[in-house]
Amino acid sequence: MTDLDCTIQHFLLHRAALNDFDCEPITGDASFRQYWRVSTPSSQYVLMVSNPALVDPTPFIELNQAFQLSGLRVPNIVAKDLSLGYVLLEDLGNVHLANRLNEPNRIEHYKALIDLLPLVAKTPNHPAMRPYNDEFVAMEMGIFKEWLVEKMLGVEMSASQQTAWNQLVNWIVQEFNAQPKVTMHRDFHSRNVMSINNEWAIIDYQDAVQGPLCYDLVSLLRDCYVKLPDNESRYLTQLRVRDTAKSKRGRHVNL
Repeated sequence: MTDLDCTIQHFLLHRAALNDFDCEPITGDASFRQYWRVSTPSSQYVLMVSNPALVDPTPFIELNQAFQLSGLRVPNIVAKDLSLGYVLLEDLGNVHLANRLNEPNRIEHYKALIDLLPLVAKTPNHPAMRPYNDEFVAMEMGIFKEWLVEKMLGVEMSASQQTAWNQLVNWIVQEFNAQPKVTMHRDFHSRNVMSINNEWAIIDYQDAVQGPLCYDLVSLLRDCYVKLPDNESRYLTQLRVRDTAKSKRGRHVNL
């Protein structure tokens, strides 16, 4: 077994009732969370370690249930200790959408994922969802400016450029506010959807919010890790727009 904190071993032994197990660290997301693959002779799990002083695991737990109730596939929670920030999850494997993009039927994969967006959108607002207001959008735009423009590219904006930047941020905020507000995953891309037993599961959903209708579709088709050919991106966008228009003409809402 690799180096493991005694409290984690105690959690696995006594809270999760695992007796014979081995743990290996696995690559996590871009956060303060850590992940371990926990193997027993008969099963595998994923242990998420989220220091409550840095990242409160409560939204992950509460939104897990909210998305399950909406009919979405999310990892089952096997055991938890929120005071320590330990959450033992079903192991969904290693196959993400990103691993299946070279398959000849990848468009069908995207269609299947686009079909999940109404289930995300119709998930009721939840107290665990932070308000996605003007200040939040401006904060996220500020992260882009700080991390990419200033730190990575080394660009220091002039006064006129800063004015233009502020105008751009205000315009984006207005465009977001003009759209219908629905629940959005907020990170719906090729590394946050997993293929398991011929269905798609979503992960990394703890930052879900109520926000603009188009956000998750753009996250998927304008993926930060994958560049779809323009013709495929346009086709899938038009497909979603057409489906949304059809639903608006009906009596039900299927955003």
